Amino acid sequence: ECKKYNVYIGIENHFDLPSKRLVNLVSRIKDEHIGLIFDTTNHLAFIEKPEDTLKLFMPNLISVHIKDYLVQKVEAGYLISGTILGEGRLGIRKVLNKIFYSNKLFSIILEMTIKRKTGQNISEVVNWERKAVEKSAYYLNSICDDFKNSFEKF
Repeated sequence: ECKKYNVYIGIENHFDLPSKRLVNLVSRIKDEHIGLIFDTTNHLAFIEKPEDTLKLFMPNLISVHIKDYLVQKVEAGYLISGTILGEGRLGIRKVLNKIFYSNKLFSIILEMTIKRKTGQNISEVVNWERKAVEKSAYYLNSICDDFKNSFEKF
């Protein structure tokens, strides 16, 4: 049915199955309309590096959910939290450089998972979120423009 209607189904790496199992699943299905969605922070649940997960996903990559993150040392462990794109540990240029060469990539979705400050009223939260989204979107667009300009030179 997917082929009949030209519908694609993406399976996202999440906190429940390791990336290798997802790749094996899609490989066993053997349908070009079934692919993988790479979320740039969900791999952390399995202590995987983003470049390792992306490398596994590349042959079947159809979408990317892009967001940045920080890793902070805290008492008795580490805290992983979202941040504005470009202000964290994600090597976004490396990631984008790889995904732009995917044969089946349909979308790059900007996601925001940033903890808001406590004690803010609704208006403050909405204003803060708007600024965070605008800053992240501007950063992503500027990098995409850089890639577009470099492609046009060839």
